[in-house]
Amino acid sequence: MIEGRNINAAATATNAIGVETGICVGLSLWLLNFRIAEAATAMPARYAPAVTSFVTASKVLVILSATSPINSLSVVTLFLLYGVIVYNVPMKMKRKASAQWNGGLKDGKGTISTDSGVLSDTQYSFSTRFEDGAGTNPEELIAAAHAGCFSMALSGQLTTAGTPPENIRTQATVTMEKTDAGFTVTGVHLEVVAKVPGIDAAAFETAANNAKSGCPISRLLNATITMDAKLE
Repeated sequence: MIEGRNINAAATATNAIGVETGICVGLSLWLLNFRIAEAATAMPARYAPAVTSFVTASKVLVILSATSPINSLSVVTLFLLYGVIVYNVPMKMKRKASAQWNGGLKDGKGTISTDSGVLSDTQYSFSTRFEDGAGTNPEELIAAAHAGCFSMALSGQLTTAGTPPENIRTQATVTMEKTDAGFTVTGVHLEVVAKVPGIDAAAFETAANNAKSGCPISRLLNATITMDAKLE
């Protein structure tokens, strides 16, 4: 729908103020839409207002260019200024979680909650972390975060390469050991199985390695990350 508006906008500008402006307006619209589409893919809710405001601004600028004696440079300048504003909308996210601990280390217990509500007063304790008690623990949550982050990153790599996956299954195993500095997360191992039509093994391996090194949770962890990745 937005691409169609680009074509119509370029045509209107071309008829009203010349071929050069029409080309510039159309190109500006295309470039800005590309950026907004890219941002909206990463954060749909955050960038929905930007998409709406861009479409509105596009209509206004094209109407102005067609009905008033604005020269080509003025029109292009307006689009470029708007493009700079949209392009530099900071892609920064903050996610929150909270924990409450009651009592001593071994006889106490705690709860973990997330702002999303997925975890709400979820129990954890010494036994859930170092033994086999019922409940979650920080290392399990790290494993879940890493598995989820990697799977999305791999999907992004494969989609960009023109071979979107049908599914990706990732199991992350977090290893915590007692070192001279105390208990430390020393490694994460990723077991990955993916169904990706039309891809060869070499291309899949490249995408998997890029996802492993590039996913935000991988970059967060100060630990050795290993991986076994295979096609289904």
